[in-house]
Amino acid sequence: MAKAKFLSEDELMVIRVGHHLGKPQVKIARSLGRSRQVGHDQIKKMTHAGTISSLPLPFMVKLIGDGIDER
Repeated sequence: MAKAKFLSEDELMVIRVGHHLGKPQVKIARSLGRSRQVGHDQIKKMTHAGTISSLPLPFMVKLIGDGIDER
């Protein structure tokens, strides 16, 4: 099945949280079913735009981080 051309807000949040928690890009991408390059490109775009630090509530950060580790 083909992947959507653009990432959803949920996928972008997983990338933000994973980056904030210091997770490897490969692990973040694998948890989304995307390539490592997609994660790298999005981190670069969000850093340039200043949105990389827009995180959800702390309990959500923990839940998302745990979800990345499980996959």
